[in-house]
Parts: sequence; structure tokens; C-alpha cells
Amino acid sequence: MEELRLFQVTKDEGAASLREMMPSLVKIQAAGRPLIVKGRFDAADFQLLRDELSPCGLCIQPVVGSVEDACRQLPALQSW
Repeated sequence: MEELRLFQVTKDEGAASLREMMPSLVKIQAAGRPLIVKGRFDAADFQLLRDELSPCGLCIQPVVGSVEDACRQLPALQSW
């Protein structure tokens, strides 16, 4: 779909796991489209994103429940 400039994919609670979503995310990046991935992530999810996706054109939007949660997750993203 050439008219779409970027894709936003949300990892919903109770839906497909990030691992199950990964082939589609890789395909989006392979098509040269910027990618926004939003959702609740744990340390394993951050590692999977880091291992499987290119940081080029990638925006990770963690959903957190508190400032403390954000502070705990921030180092995993900063080290990327």
C-alpha cells in the first residue's frame, strides 16, 4: 500500500505475543516503512525488539502504569 507512509502496531494485552508479531514487523521494515510499536513491554520484549528490528525508522512507545515503571524501563531503551 504505497499511500501509507508509516505503520503503527500496538501490542494489545491478551492478543498475539510480540514474538508472534515479529515476522510482520520485520516485513514492514523490509518494505522501507517507518514503524511505531506501542504497548506494554517487559525486558524480554525489549531484547526481542533489539535483536530482530533495525533502529532505523523505528519508534518504540512503551505503555507504563507509573513514573516508576518508566524509570525502570528507560535504561533498556537508552542502551540501544
